Amino acid sequence: MTRHVLIAEDDADMRALVALTLRRDGYFVEEVRDGWALLASLEAPNILLDLVITDIRMPGLSGLDVVERIRTKSESVPVIVMTAFGDEEARATATRLGAVLIDKPFSMDALRTAVCHVLRE
Repeated sequence: MTRHVLIAEDDADMRALVALTLRRDGYFVEEVRDGWALLASLEAPNILLDLVITDIRMPGLSGLDVVERIRTKSESVPVIVMTAFGDEEARATATRLGAVLIDKPFSMDALRTAVCHVLRE
């Protein structure tokens, strides 16, 4: 069964690199560029996501804002949060929300390891 991954990242090059890496690994990948588009994708009917990967700092809603909204709906979709600004407050919030935080820059192998960890593969 192909896993469905949603990536939210405002940097087009980073989004494309993450998406390409995961597609090569056999995942079905959907890409969005900001927090509002991420939220809209999550609320689309009949969407079954296996994983959300989001940047923290994006235009509109931040990645953590969206994760908080996901969790208030009791949705248990795994989330990986990417950040170049891994301050302690962001780490604490990500942990509280049940998300895994990965610091930029990261290797694609580190991303693959995080993906396998949260999907328990």
